[in-house]
Amino acid sequence: MFGITPTITNGGGLVERIYNELDIDNRLQVAFCSSHIKATLLETYCGKHIVIHGSGNYRSSNSIEQITITDDKDLFTFYDLIAQELIAKYKTINKAIVGKPVFRAAEEAIAKKDLLTI
Repeated sequence: MFGITPTITNGGGLVERIYNELDIDNRLQVAFCSSHIKATLLETYCGKHIVIHGSGNYRSSNSIEQITITDDKDLFTFYDLIAQELIAKYKTINKAIVGKPVFRAAEEAIAKKDLLTI
């Protein structure tokens, strides 16, 4: 499972809590950067490629938001390539990365597979 969410700051030891509560056998990798992408990717054991994406931030709000849940391997691949590039560049660092470096990482991932034609 992979989720791309807006930046999470380390207020109150959140990063340490994430690792302490979610890591199993030292395999969890967390990356932090400033992104407005809101997508969760789920690849199932039976071969489905579930993408959950929409306008809502992953927090509570009183706003009306939209969300799409779909089994779409091409869309999954699109988001996954961006995610992998961001993870490679910003995995487990001590400060948030914002602005142009994040946008460039997403552009590089898209360019690698010519995903603009999807």
